[in-house]
Amino acid sequence: MMSFPVQNLIVQRRTAKHKAGPLDAPVALYNPDGTPFKAGGDAPTTIPQGALTAGDGISLTRDQDSGVLTASIKAKGVTAAMIADGVIPAAYTLPAASTAARGGVKQSPPVAQVTLADPAEAAGESPTKAEFKALLDYAKALKTTLNQLIAGLSEAGVIAPKA
Repeated sequence: MMSFPVQNLIVQRRTAKHKAGPLDAPVALYNPDGTPFKAGGDAPTTIPQGALTAGDGISLTRDQDSGVLTASIKAKGVTAAMIADGVIPAAYTLPAASTAARGGVKQSPPVAQVTLADPAEAAGESPTKAEFKALLDYAKALKTTLNQLIAGLSEAGVIAPKA
């Protein structure tokens, strides 16, 4: 079941002065287990004396006409100790990546670029020894770079390690 933040609603007496407007929204109340809320049950209708006190980042103001108590919370005025258990989720741990599941991975170490010049085409039908050596050196450099890249990706967990 998906969890949503709690929205506090203040129930006030309707006065003759109030006319319904565009910001007045109909509200259906439900208990945490999904059953409809019924007033007068075991749910408290008043805040117990001393449960909410001014100070420590909270200021209280009572409207003299309606009697409504408004709590204002200052920026960074609420500490973890002031919040009910279970409201703040446990620290998130990024799972490891695998062939079956996505997860966090480390960066691969840097891999040097191949710096050899591209080998020239053979001058004739058969390459000379120098042309062959240049092509062979180029292939070896590519192999070294590719192996470094594969090893780095494997160490970082991006690809599965060699079996």
